Amino acid sequence: MKKTKLHLFLALSLFFSLTNISLINGQTTHYVSVTGSDVSGTGLIDNPYLTLQYALNQCNDGDEVIMRGGNYTSAEIRINNNNITIKSYDGEWAIITAPIDNEDIAECIWYHEPQIIGGTLERLEIIGGYYYAVKFESDWNWGAPIADRRGVSNITIKNCIIHGSGRDCLKLTPACDNILIESCNIYDSGIGPANEPDPNAEGIDAVNCDNLTVKNCYIHNTSTTGFYSKGGSINTLMEGNLVMNCGGNGLLLGFYTDEEWFDADENPILYENINGTIRNNIIINTQYDGIGMYAALNPKIYNNTVINSAQTDHASLFINTGYIWVEAENEMYAPPCRDIDVQNNIFMFQSASERPVVQIRYYEDDISTNMLGTISPTWRKTREKVFIT
Repeated sequence: MKKTKLHLFLALSLFFSLTNISLINGQTTHYVSVTGSDVSGTGLIDNPYLTLQYALNQCNDGDEVIMRGGNYTSAEIRINNNNITIKSYDGEWAIITAPIDNEDIAECIWYHEPQIIGGTLERLEIIGGYYYAVKFESDWNWGAPIADRRGVSNITIKNCIIHGSGRDCLKLTPACDNILIESCNIYDSGIGPANEPDPNAEGIDAVNCDNLTVKNCYIHNTSTTGFYSKGGSINTLMEGNLVMNCGGNGLLLGFYTDEEWFDADENPILYENINGTIRNNIIINTQYDGIGMYAALNPKIYNNTVINSAQTDHASLFINTGYIWVEAENEMYAPPCRDIDVQNNIFMFQSASERPVVQIRYYEDDISTNMLGTISPTWRKTREKVFIT
């Protein structure tokens, strides 16, 4: 009887090993190698697949893909399942590269389905993409009621190197919530033809994304802003990052977003950022704002060091209204910042700098200097009522 049980245990162990199924959580592990095969490979460590996309096509929710070291080419890698982990094999680095001159390969890695929940990218080098190195998809502009709109959520990106994108290195679209980007090296945004002739290429571009955390990252040599979180994003945390050599701004809570990307039911004033925090960061060498707030409600700016910012214009600490285009009214809307809390920050300049440490602006153009823009009376009355109360 004891021998029979032992044989059964060994047989089951062999079965689970051969099928890559974990006894703990039912997860299947698929291996990819530059010496593997998408024809004869089985995804086992000693018979891996050749390409990441083929491995992902074999995945079910909760699986992981482990990539052996080497260089892989992306023809726009699409992730379509929940809770997929993609990481390099221990002690090795997988490098995934997409071209920046082929518009049909818009992203290097694309979280493709807006309903995706959960997943991890870990210890990968991700390069290129005509527009983005990594994109999180949303159905925000697909015509559904706001309450039914979805975006990729609950994703962790950690210990990755992400760079050399045609435009933004990471692009987060509306309703992509609960994203954590930690201990990543993010640089060289906007090096392709997609960023011409008017540069607009951030290290991280997040629009209407709640509970976004970016911490302990090195964000540098960006075409424009290092990282902004705008479009009504709630509870953004920017913590412990080193941000350097930005062609635009360093770190921003809010910026300029068209009205269609906001959740106007939840955020009728159209604040660009709500309850955002920038703390314990070092920002060095920016052409414009070191730290900026645009139509931000309850922003908290704590314990940051800003060195040689605003080399071209603006200020080390820049406070401004929003600049929101309302298509239905064919007008601009300009909500202000409110309830700002700034404490214990250090601002340093080269002696030749003529830029102010702090600058506070409001919306102004040839049409109107009203803080609520030039919206039609009915639309504006609704916003003014909420604003006043």
